[in-house]
Amino acid sequence: PENWDLAWERLQKTSIILERDSLLTALGCTKDSNLLSKYLELSVDPTSTIRDQNKRYVYLAIGGSKLGSQLMLDWLETNWESIKEFYGDTFVYNVKNMVSLYPETANTQEEWDRLNAFLTAHRGELGSSAVVVDQGLDKISANIKWRNNFYEQVMQWFVNNSP
Repeated sequence: PENWDLAWERLQKTSIILERDSLLTALGCTKDSNLLSKYLELSVDPTSTIRDQNKRYVYLAIGGSKLGSQLMLDWLETNWESIKEFYGDTFVYNVKNMVSLYPETANTQEEWDRLNAFLTAHRGELGSSAVVVDQGLDKISANIKWRNNFYEQVMQWFVNNSP
């Protein structure tokens, strides 16, 4: 938490675009779920210094890990109405950034079911982001199929070829 707070403080002070973008991404890479939750809340805090055009970096950084993508989907579902109200006309765009990386690490039927339930519950409000979620379901299906067909063989290969 100490390093995260230090990076957050630095973000508040920097005027260098490259440094700001790097810090926005780095803050979302923590494995601490409390800090990820805090970062998500800061992204929709009207007093936050995270600029609207940079929220994409926040969501993609958080969504880049299995923990982060699952946490963000929980957060999105739990706070759906307030997030929708906060973003207004840019809601669909921001939701796309929030859910687009979930399928990258999802490879179980439970994860497919979860995203499908999300799509079913919110399809009417997702607009063009529904396509991203549909494509995500296809990706998860492919991940499940790969895991069912090759996971054991690959793991056995590693066991047989490890020093």
